[in-house]
Amino acid sequence: MNPEIRDSVGDPKEGAANRDTDVRIVQGELNMHLVEDRRSDRFLAVTGTIDSGTLRALDEFQRRCGLARNGLIEPRDATAQALSRYSGPRGMRVSNHLIEFLENSAEGFRAQPYNDAASPPNATIGYGHKLHPGPVTQADLERWGTIG
Repeated sequence: MNPEIRDSVGDPKEGAANRDTDVRIVQGELNMHLVEDRRSDRFLAVTGTIDSGTLRALDEFQRRCGLARNGLIEPRDATAQALSRYSGPRGMRVSNHLIEFLENSAEGFRAQPYNDAASPPNATIGYGHKLHPGPVTQADLERWGTIG
């Protein structure tokens, strides 16, 4: 079960409440759809603050899904339902508790690709997300840049 937003998220000009927790949920779900859809867009930083990147990603998601492009997500509306349909590996979901744990753990966040501590190293980004086996390449640096 994905966490559900409690209030509107999106364009403040359209009256969105943009509560920190709700914005984090939306940013995380938009990132999961990048993975599911095998898109090469850069991941959104999960900051809890609405920004132009999040608004662009929301608009693009609504466009790709054939939804009303109003720049808003309301609890249980068509956009919220489409976002919650992520079916990652065996229905994998990321909870707010896991995000908080990772933010406070030894894993730490790295905004650019790096080599993890494995032997041999793996190209990794963010909170230990493995990009591929083997060390970081110049292509990784160009493709991923800085994610947060």
